[in-house]
Amino acid sequence: MAMKIGEKIKKLRKAKQISQESLANVLGVTFQAVSKWETGSTTPDLALIPPLASFFGVSIDELFDYCAWENERTIEEICRSAYARRYDDPIGAEEILREGLKQFPANEDLMTVLVYILWAIPGRDADLIAACETLLECVTNEGVKCDVLRFLAMAYHRSGRADMVRSVLNQIPEFYFTKLEWIARLTAGEESLEAAKFQMNLSGNSLVQMLRIMQERYSEMGDTENAACCKSLWEGVKALFHELGGNKFELSGYEWIDA
Repeated sequence: MAMKIGEKIKKLRKAKQISQESLANVLGVTFQAVSKWETGSTTPDLALIPPLASFFGVSIDELFDYCAWENERTIEEICRSAYARRYDDPIGAEEILREGLKQFPANEDLMTVLVYILWAIPGRDADLIAACETLLECVTNEGVKCDVLRFLAMAYHRSGRADMVRSVLNQIPEFYFTKLEWIARLTAGEESLEAAKFQMNLSGNSLVQMLRIMQERYSEMGDTENAACCKSLWEGVKALFHELGGNKFELSGYEWIDA
């Protein structure tokens, strides 16, 4: 747990071997104010933070005992722990993330995993929509933003709010190529192979899903011939992939065909 600023000031003051009175004189405050900081009764005014850090010869991050690397590692572990439980115990996974968000409010990584978890829990579309909207306010990664918009549109659709679906989808830019595709094309070795495998999984999944949707729409229109053709195609793609490739090309944690 990060040291409170009052405890940090006390530790630095003692290391410098000065009294509360001496520190107070340097900062232009009363020694009672310093005493209250160190006991945790109050905290220094924001204007005093830079002078405090300068006096003790530390950065402001160090004054607050803030370690970005440690925080990143903690966040990564929380995400990994929650994601591992997403199927067997999604409620437990959500609890892990909610606790993490108390420590790291509105953290982009934690919120992103929370969106995935909430999607898997039946009847939680209102919470999913709220999580997506919160994340959209702070997200910095454009790829994550597009994914969150996708989940938001699906949540609106699943909850019967068709009027909101189109406005959300219109915020997603249209792409005709992916970074993965060009990494596969323009790099070599393991990097190229892994990119090609991941893109193949995404493209294969998309092809099957689009053929299934075409089958459904043709059926609704009474076009049984084209509906049967689409059905034959997507079933053939699935069968061929599993017959020739099996799970050799599947990525860990990613189901190639969600059909």
